[in-house]
Amino acid sequence: MAARAARVCGTCETRVLDGVPDHRDDILSEDDRQKGDRMYLCVSRARTPRLVLDV
Repeated sequence: MAARAARVCGTCETRVLDGVPDHRDDILSEDDRQKGDRMYLCVSRARTPRLVLDV
């Protein structure tokens, strides 16, 4: 539980199929954030009106 609270767990990593995520995690590098092809559901949100995920 402590790892999830600290945003370092990573178990909820999910592929982004369409849209732009608002990364609020402490796991992805800046390069990975720019790619926008995955996100962590527990802390991240959508920057676009529509965000399609591979769940």
